[in-house]
Amino acid sequence: MMEALLAGGAGLSVSDGIRWRRKAASYEFSLNVRNNLGRRLVLFGQQCDKKLHAATFALHCTESTVGNLFRLCVRGRHTNRRSDGVQHHGTHLHRWTSEHRDEQAVAPFDPPWPPSPWQDDSQAPLSDDHLRLLFQQFCQMMHVTCDPDEIWRPKPSIEIPEFLKLPDGEEIP
Repeated sequence: MMEALLAGGAGLSVSDGIRWRRKAASYEFSLNVRNNLGRRLVLFGQQCDKKLHAATFALHCTESTVGNLFRLCVRGRHTNRRSDGVQHHGTHLHRWTSEHRDEQAVAPFDPPWPPSPWQDDSQAPLSDDHLRLLFQQFCQMMHVTCDPDEIWRPKPSIEIPEFLKLPDGEEIP
């Protein structure tokens, strides 16, 4: 299966529009991925409220013995604890193996991964335009056919209160 995915021979495509779902501390979406492998695959995206400078995109197999086949962590930190001990400070890609599952990270594929401003370790928030471009690039990396103009929907804004309101009604900046 992994060879077909890497070679682009899995016939991956998505056509449903993204619907961001609010979770306790993040926004997430998942899209069913049509394929010729006979597997139930999902394209997943997430951005956590406390890490607006980072995001995650994954190609996930819903079979319980597999999980994430590929997971792109944008501006994330990771150490390959169970293998070579390599540390990644910034954007990295997890690739599933039978030995390490998705716990082993590597540098994102090059090509098709073009140089991007979010390959750094910046704390600057990712805009919706950045998230959309990352989605497009992840689809390109994974050979997922889609029309981003039809599929992409902006992530809802996170409302961060400017003041903390105490039980007695006092507001603290």
